Amino acid sequence: MKKIYLSFLSLMVMTGLSAQTAVTFNVSMLPIGASDSLHVVGNFQDPNYDNTPENPDYQNWTPNAASGLMTDIDMDFVYTATLMLQPGRYEFKFVNGNDWPYAETVPQACAVEVNGNANRQIMVGADAVTYNVCYGECADCGQYSVRLRVDMSTVDLDADGIGGEPNDDIHPDGVHVNGSYATWTTFSPMQDWDGNKVWEGLMVLNSAEPLQYKYINGPSWDFPNESINGACGDGAGNRALTIADVSTVLPVYCWNSCDPCSQPVAITFSVDMNASCADVSNGVNLMGTVTDWANGTPMSDADGDGIWTVTLNLSAGSYEYKFRIGAGGWEGIGNRQLAVVADTPQDLPAVCFNSAEPCGSVVPPADVTFQARPGAVQMAAGQVMWVMGDFTQPNWQDGALQMSDSDGDGTWTVTVPQVCIGSMFYKYRVGTPGGTDFTEETADFSAIGGCGVDNGTFSDNRLMVRTDGNPVTVCWTFDTCEACSVGVDENNQVASNIRVYPVPAEEQLNVQFAVNGAERMMLRLTNTLGQVVVEENLGVVSGQKLISLNTSDLASGMYALTLTNGAQTQVVNVVIK
Repeated sequence: MKKIYLSFLSLMVMTGLSAQTAVTFNVSMLPIGASDSLHVVGNFQDPNYDNTPENPDYQNWTPNAASGLMTDIDMDFVYTATLMLQPGRYEFKFVNGNDWPYAETVPQACAVEVNGNANRQIMVGADAVTYNVCYGECADCGQYSVRLRVDMSTVDLDADGIGGEPNDDIHPDGVHVNGSYATWTTFSPMQDWDGNKVWEGLMVLNSAEPLQYKYINGPSWDFPNESINGACGDGAGNRALTIADVSTVLPVYCWNSCDPCSQPVAITFSVDMNASCADVSNGVNLMGTVTDWANGTPMSDADGDGIWTVTLNLSAGSYEYKFRIGAGGWEGIGNRQLAVVADTPQDLPAVCFNSAEPCGSVVPPADVTFQARPGAVQMAAGQVMWVMGDFTQPNWQDGALQMSDSDGDGTWTVTVPQVCIGSMFYKYRVGTPGGTDFTEETADFSAIGGCGVDNGTFSDNRLMVRTDGNPVTVCWTFDTCEACSVGVDENNQVASNIRVYPVPAEEQLNVQFAVNGAERMMLRLTNTLGQVVVEENLGVVSGQKLISLNTSDLASGMYALTLTNGAQTQVVNVVIK
């Protein structure tokens, strides 16, 4: 018999068809030997048991019916019978004789329990079907069969409190499975045979080698798929399985879990958009494994206080999520983590967009000038530098702002007027105007000098924190944490030759700078929530200045060091260890 690497013995139901379909049953008797009266027996005449025969040429469950007699013409121990059946769902089994005492015992891996009888089942559609199996087993001789089952009753994509509903929560094409056995390219359909929200499939393998797989709520990776974090996983978000027996029945796992489903619990998500100053006219969405990464679930701000919320019913397990403004305004931080405990509803505290903490005070808008030097990056003829971040619309890349170097000094500049975001992520890139090929910063800024924050599996973003309504200028060398000199008239600078050390700081942070003329100056150290943790009134400063700050009592993390003369502000990011 033909060997197959993977097959799912579940075919799409075809309704409203009158033509009959050829269904060929091939059963190998090699483990047992030749048979004189092997039959295939089932509900072939009246599969609905409504006394209206769909296939009048056959009999229901008649072990010695001539129409079910199987033959081995070429004497290869593979017996065959072809029946012409209307599309529908059929149950059957093989009988090695003319009466029920000789019926096979169907393994649980491929058995459907009906009225206490363990039968095989098959879905017949419009296309011809061939069913290959070894007698008394779920697969061809020498193959391995695994019965997969996943409980989708906790999947509530439409957030109506009822999980696992067809089309509303489950993709119209149904649940699929994919894995290493199919080189992660083939999406095999599963079936919910009895409408109990448990989707099943019979996986047939040629070998017992370890494999990884996961369930997908749809027919491609564009749709929600699992991110497993538990004993049944491989540590990379997939399910892991080692086959031990020829026929294996897996427990009924809950979607995205290594355990049976528990009653879903209400989890309320809240995000404070007041400090983001973004255009939220297109709404705010919750994205992630709690819903799906493609479209997400809309949130609402019913009372107009700037805090957007949504409540989902989730089963126990581990999840990842982010917030997104409209269709493309993603947060720049790494994925947020959530652990849902059975029978434990959670009302998560409102976090600030782009932060793991509540929002600090909202600072007044101000002009922000971004400057950058190419450094080691090679800029081809016609290429320019760009800046992109939380302040570019409709999203980072598509809204990137072109910078200019009008005086040819190698410092590229653009000013964003009246930025109202207090804490913002951004990065630079190099490319040709109108082109599609860009070189984007990829440095781990959080590790090489502290001018950015960790972004999980993605490259780090730079972070700038504003503390007041004064204009701000930042200047960095491309893909480094090396600050560059501000390329403006020195008479309009707050300070020049700013040096901050050590990086990262522990007990003490030294700030060295120079002032052209005499200026009354203020120095502040601000955390990522916009809270001022250190403030020094420096009085009137002229020439070189060295300030030492005691940082021993500060929490580890990134801070914004700002120097202001009352009219302008310069910002340097520092890291406290």
